[in-house]
Amino acid sequence: MPNWKVARHTLTISLVGAACPVGKEPCSGMPSSGYVFYNIFSQLGGTAHAIAIVEEQLRAIRNSSFWPVDEIRFATIGDPELRGKVERVCDEIGANCTHLGHTKRGSETRTLEPLRAFCTAHPDATVAYIHDKGSYHAVLNERGRSSNTVFRRGLMRGVFSSACVDAITRGVRCDICGMRFSPAPHAHMPGNMFLARCDYIAKLLPLPHFEQRMNAHYQGEKKTCDWCVGSGRFASEHWVGAHPSIRPCDVLDSKYAWAYQNLPDHKTYPIRFAMAPRYRNGHPYRNEEMKRTAAHALAEWWSIYNEAPPASSLLLRYYAESR
Repeated sequence: MPNWKVARHTLTISLVGAACPVGKEPCSGMPSSGYVFYNIFSQLGGTAHAIAIVEEQLRAIRNSSFWPVDEIRFATIGDPELRGKVERVCDEIGANCTHLGHTKRGSETRTLEPLRAFCTAHPDATVAYIHDKGSYHAVLNERGRSSNTVFRRGLMRGVFSSACVDAITRGVRCDICGMRFSPAPHAHMPGNMFLARCDYIAKLLPLPHFEQRMNAHYQGEKKTCDWCVGSGRFASEHWVGAHPSIRPCDVLDSKYAWAYQNLPDHKTYPIRFAMAPRYRNGHPYRNEEMKRTAAHALAEWWSIYNEAPPASSLLLRYYAESR
């Protein structure tokens, strides 16, 4: 049987003997633990909708192979009633939850910065980052259904799949994992939910500094298209994928690339683990809609981190193959 130990403020996982095979889903019997950082927003008067999403997401974690979690740290934005209602859901599922604070207005920085600070202090820990996607507004698909609901559930299924949990907690394959890692239009996890090793997160710049450097680097270039490069308000989505040393992985093998087009069925898409980016030149799922060359990527890495990726970088190879 696996042998594991968990301390309150530092996390140590020791796996001895058989573990769940990477890419196999579902996988039971593998104990794991970690920390969840959760950004929660609700408009005034929309708390019931937000809490329904919170309950859905926390129960998904409770039923995943990432459970038990040592702690869920959550920040609330918008309706001041959020905190108490979230804590009631935490009590219902038996989760240890800590409130990071409340603001009337804010962004994902409210939670991503505490996540980075935690990882800097605890580089051996494992962290998940999630948010209540769909609480702000509903994006409807061609059938009149909420694409945000489909997107959110697909992201949660990927992040907390046993394939991602195994790859990240064993610490031998990759630094971040989720449903999809996309190299276009910039390196990011679409939907910005992920499971990560803290020793990787600790390498990242504080998010405000990262955004400043990104804005300065792209000043005057594609000024009206921050989403194309991951600057401005899109820096929080690019942030986790931006370090040149990144070793990403994901579990979705489909033509979905990013944004809302070609979203997979969140209930049935097969969990297929792979290092990312997973598609080479000539593959039908390789997305070249937003091209980025190796020179473009290298210029950003040197400008932001004064560092180039290792020769083994799959991300650099992907950009080098771009036409």
